[in-house]
Amino acid sequence: MVSIADRKKREREKRREDIVNAAEKLFFSGDYDAITMNSIAEEAEVNKSLLYYYFKDKQSLFLSVVTRGSRILLQMVREAERREESGLEKISAIGKIYYQFAHDYPDYYRIGLFFRTHAFNIQEFSDSDSLSEYKNVGDEIYTLSCASIELGMKDGTIRPDLDPVEIYVVLSWIADNIPTMRPKFIETLENRGISREKFVQDVWDLQRHMIMNTGTERGNSDT
Repeated sequence: MVSIADRKKREREKRREDIVNAAEKLFFSGDYDAITMNSIAEEAEVNKSLLYYYFKDKQSLFLSVVTRGSRILLQMVREAERREESGLEKISAIGKIYYQFAHDYPDYYRIGLFFRTHAFNIQEFSDSDSLSEYKNVGDEIYTLSCASIELGMKDGTIRPDLDPVEIYVVLSWIADNIPTMRPKFIETLENRGISREKFVQDVWDLQRHMIMNTGTERGNSDT
C-alpha cells in the first residue's frame, strides 16, 4: 500500500514535470527573452506562487529543459561509444552523434547552444539538481571522449604524438559549429554541388585523417 508521504511526493514530482513540460513548449517555440514566468504559469495552468515554489526564476526552468536534452545526448554518446571497438572508431562515432543530435532533436540542440553561448551565470542557478546533472553529463561525455582517444593511442589507431584533451577540444569545436554553419557557406557549397550531408561526411573523413595513425592497417580502415 502506498503511503500518504509517497503519494504526495509523486504528486509533487508530477506537478514539477508538468511545469517543465509547459516551459519546454514555450522555450521551443519562442524567443527566450520574450518568455516570462507569467507566460509559463499560464501555459502550465498554475498560479505564480506555485510556480515559484518549484522554480526560483526563468533561468532555473530553462536549465531544467536544457538538462533534458543533455540526458538524451549522453545516452546517444554512450550507445555510440559502446558499439565500436578501436579508439579511432569510438571517437569518430561520438563526433557524429553531435550532428545526429542536432538533426534529430533540433529544439534541444538550439536551446542547449543558446545556454552555452549566452551570458548565464550558472552559479546563480537555484535548481542545484539540474545544475549538478548538467555538469555531470558534460563531465561524462568528456571522460568517454578522452578515454576513447587514449585507447586509440594505445591500440595504434590514433597518432600518439597528439594530446588527448587537445583532440577532444578540436573535435568538439568542429562538432558544435557544423549544425550552425553560416548560410553563405551552405550556399557556396551547394553552388559546387556539395550537399549538406556530403559536407558533413567529408568533415568526418577529414577529422579521421587528421588524428589517425596512418602507420597501421587498422587506422586506415574506413567506416
